[in-house]
Amino acid sequence: MRSLVIEDEPQIGAYLGRLLGQLRGIVDIVGSLSDAKQALGNFKYDLAILDRMLPDGDALDIVTALSRLPERPAFIMLTAKDAKEDVIDGLNSGADDYLGKPFEPQEFIARVRAVLRRPRLLVPSTLSFGNVELHVGTNEVTVADNKVLLRRREALILEALLMRRERVIAREALIQAVYGFDDEIESNTLEAQVSRLRKKLADFGGNARRDCNGNLSRHPRHRDLDRSGARTRANLLPNSGGYPQSSHGCRSWPRSNDPFHRHRGAEI
Repeated sequence: MRSLVIEDEPQIGAYLGRLLGQLRGIVDIVGSLSDAKQALGNFKYDLAILDRMLPDGDALDIVTALSRLPERPAFIMLTAKDAKEDVIDGLNSGADDYLGKPFEPQEFIARVRAVLRRPRLLVPSTLSFGNVELHVGTNEVTVADNKVLLRRREALILEALLMRRERVIAREALIQAVYGFDDEIESNTLEAQVSRLRKKLADFGGNARRDCNGNLSRHPRHRDLDRSGARTRANLLPNSGGYPQSSHGCRSWPRSNDPFHRHRGAEI
């Protein structure tokens, strides 16, 4: 899960980030309306926490603009602007919940979980393919009836792959699912983490892999070569002898003149 905190007070933003970290996902924090629009244009979020009174405008404008889109995040307003008229205005504009400041952290997390339990935003508790089953929201995976504890990034990578098992996954899409936009990524960081995940699953007898079309497969002999023999995809499990390398260096936030442009990267 990926969350966006839109809060211009750095200490409050950092505190909200720590609270949302309990959900074991990625949390991005921005402090202005313009940065929020750019983040929402470049990344797919499951949840957005919004302070209304930002230096460059009212974050309710974002809610109004995106509230009717089918793949928008859940919006929770968290603001000192909490008069009854403001709450009514926020909910009528498309916010999923509205909470005033100051707030109780336990109530905040309870409200977040309640919003995420709604059917439109429901994330399954488990994701599986072949004999690999990930328990979402934890770092635990069951592989051929063996319980295996993954590192946090490994669990996020596996979740992203299983959530998109019917589609080819772009490298940038996988990066977006695993890293915050302030994280620095060395040229082979993602590849190394995927390699460790593949080896760990294989060591316990996992049989899920990606075929040459980027689809998950249980077949033990799918190859990841195109007709010319060039490597085009990486199997989830290690029988291909390696993972494609990339020239991608330290990660920068994708830029665009259109704040709602989605960046597309090279496929993996």
